[in-house]
Amino acid sequence: MEESQFNVARSRVLAELKMFILDIGEMGLDADTAEFVSDGASKLIAELDRVVEDEQLARIESGLGRLQIAVRQALKREGSSS
Repeated sequence: MEESQFNVARSRVLAELKMFILDIGEMGLDADTAEFVSDGASKLIAELDRVVEDEQLARIESGLGRLQIAVRQALKREGSSS
């Protein structure tokens, strides 16, 4: 990927991570899960600052995907326990 496309992709991932952190508070997750996911997203943001290669960016995107899956599973658990 050329540099300008890479920078656009990195900015998009950063925006997604920031929105994800904001959305966590509104999702109704238990405090421990919300803290775990928020911390994970914050760590990904810190790593994103050092990303210079496509593979590194893909790893950050994969990490975001794993956090999103964790949130969906937590919401399912909370929904089925109600």
